Amino acid sequence: MGLRGADAYDCYSVAGLFAYYDSADKLEALEAARPSEVQFSGADILSMDLGAAIAFLSEIGEEVTPEEDGATSVSCGVALYAPLAKEDKNAQIESVLVFRDGYYD
Repeated sequence: MGLRGADAYDCYSVAGLFAYYDSADKLEALEAARPSEVQFSGADILSMDLGAAIAFLSEIGEEVTPEEDGATSVSCGVALYAPLAKEDKNAQIESVLVFRDGYYD
């Protein structure tokens, strides 16, 4: 279990899962890293490199905003984290954050 309040979270490191809560203690985001799998429209996003994941999300009609170390699609509530993308735009994704509507507001 993590802290409760403004920085509330639960960590399931063996499963590669992290749950983040808002100040009302409601789940607002779930982050997955290896060994987890993240299935989205039939594809395991976590197994893709950043370039492939951006292309996949764009192909299925999602608006994707590339960032220095990943990408975010507010329209589908997904953020991709690939810290090595600063040097290689096709770096492996290290985690996927799935978030509630309004998370980035």
